[in-house]
Amino acid sequence: MDKFIIYGGNRLKGQVRVSGSKNAALPVLCSAILSDGVCTFTNVPELDDIETICRVLGHLGITCSRPEKNTVVLDPTRISSHEAPYDLVKKMRASILVLGPLLARYGKAKVSLPGGCAIGVRPIDMHLNSLRKMGAEIDDLYKGILHCRVTRFQGTEILLDYPSVGATENTMLAACLAQGETVIRNAAKEPEIVDLQNFLQQMGVEIDGAGTGVIHITGRDEIRADVTYSVIPDRIVAGTYMACVAATGGVRDEPHRSLPVHLRHPGPPRDTAGVGPVVRHHRSLDVPLLRLRRERQRSDGPLRHRPGGLPAGGLRSGNRDQLFRLSRRLYAVVYDKQV
Repeated sequence: MDKFIIYGGNRLKGQVRVSGSKNAALPVLCSAILSDGVCTFTNVPELDDIETICRVLGHLGITCSRPEKNTVVLDPTRISSHEAPYDLVKKMRASILVLGPLLARYGKAKVSLPGGCAIGVRPIDMHLNSLRKMGAEIDDLYKGILHCRVTRFQGTEILLDYPSVGATENTMLAACLAQGETVIRNAAKEPEIVDLQNFLQQMGVEIDGAGTGVIHITGRDEIRADVTYSVIPDRIVAGTYMACVAATGGVRDEPHRSLPVHLRHPGPPRDTAGVGPVVRHHRSLDVPLLRLRRERQRSDGPLRHRPGGLPAGGLRSGNRDQLFRLSRRLYAVVYDKQV
């Protein structure tokens, strides 16, 4: 698909259910490698990346089934391979998340360097450095294939160069079966990190601190638990819907109990039923960063919007500077951060 052609002029209204978070589902699915019990995951989005990680896990010998929509059942009790081949890993960067749990449980792994990232090249140095500090021997001289082994991970203190989500997740997974306590400092704080902690706790791992920047994990000798877990909703999808509703002067309810946790203030009023925030038009949003003013075109043309602080004339196709500044404002609202 080369482009979207959108003809506006209508207020958005109604109700929509936010799908499960892909970025939360991927590490949670990989963490099933640690367990000797059947793991059932619900609210898993139907996406290509989910299919790819299921194929990677299937190659390892994990039985993967889908008894119903948005549900994935993983049985890791018969893992027969410790290699994640290039033809699968190249499709998605998150495939590197099998490295930590494979080494933690089996002491060996052969994983191709990951690919498939639309953002661009992002090295995995922090992943490897953390695993090495915990005792892993990693040889990456074989044409992009990581040959890794460890007798048993040893708990230690890990200081990440920056709060990388992937490096935090891989270190968390490796530490679950390590000897002693592992402390991850400068850890990522995203909701997906908290969701991974919640699942690991449900499996019986002693872990706390996710969301604070310092995570403590006490390793176990083994994990044997049949677990059923529901993946959190996707905050990026929810934020996109909210922005669209605000821009068009519409009204929409978000029917999901978990959304208020992940879509923090800056302003949308919450409903009284406690099932999610109600997003109304921009006058009731009262968010300075998103003072979106409608700018009507002719009735048969696309609707343009002018966010406060940007040049008059709305968002024109191809104007990257305007789009970039607006995306930063949306980021500030959805992620509750200053930009």
